[in-house]
Amino acid sequence: MAVNERSRRMLYDRLEEVLGVGQGDVLMEYLPPMGWVDVATRRDVEESAAAVRHDLGELDQRLSHRFDRSEADLAHRFDRVDARFEAAGAGVSHRFDRSEAGVAHRFDRVDARFDSIDDRIARQTAEITAAFRGEITAAMTLQTRQTVFAIIGVLLAVAALVAAVLGLG
Repeated sequence: MAVNERSRRMLYDRLEEVLGVGQGDVLMEYLPPMGWVDVATRRDVEESAAAVRHDLGELDQRLSHRFDRSEADLAHRFDRVDARFEAAGAGVSHRFDRSEAGVAHRFDRVDARFDSIDDRIARQTAEITAAFRGEITAAMTLQTRQTVFAIIGVLLAVAALVAAVLGLG
């Protein structure tokens, strides 16, 4: 028999007869306002959790691949810049033989700039990773909390129905 408003009303009328108005109202409050088809089962929750874990795994792989590509691209760019500086330095060094200390100082400044860029990239990577992990943790916490409350609600409804059946029998 499908659960619809007519069947719910018939059940409520019978509960009023057997248990009284107040107790019938309490028991009806434990029933979901929709059909039992819409209630999630443990299997549904487990399948949803497995799907979320799978999606998170794919996302992790995509992000790892993206970070690896970005890191490789940055390394390639730095190699090209280093090569340009080396070529430029070779061409310029013969002009500044008299002021070798000045050239060394300039290269030290360039090295310091590259170190600064490396530090900024490392900080930004750490910030992005931390933000991503925080969002994933928040989403998983919310989903887990919702799942636990849904399961508790189902257990309470089943317990109320068992109590009602035992009280009627």
